[in-house]
Amino acid sequence: MPDAPADLILYNGRLHTVDRKKPQASAVAIKDGRFVVVGSDAQAMALQGPGTQIIDLHGRTVIPASTTRTCT
Repeated sequence: MPDAPADLILYNGRLHTVDRKKPQASAVAIKDGRFVVVGSDAQAMALQGPGTQIIDLHGRTVIPASTTRTCT
């Protein structure tokens, strides 16, 4: 687990991880644009700091998507 607090925490959700071994999580923590925790609310909230943005998903579903654009 990272030493520095997360920039963003999404919790209380249903997150589809696209990982066959662990297909769902309830929370994620993001630091510098990278997922540093994908797991339980408690795991993600452990990375809360004074500047962390916290978003309660209220049980909503989150599905990963790519935002990468390709130019040809």
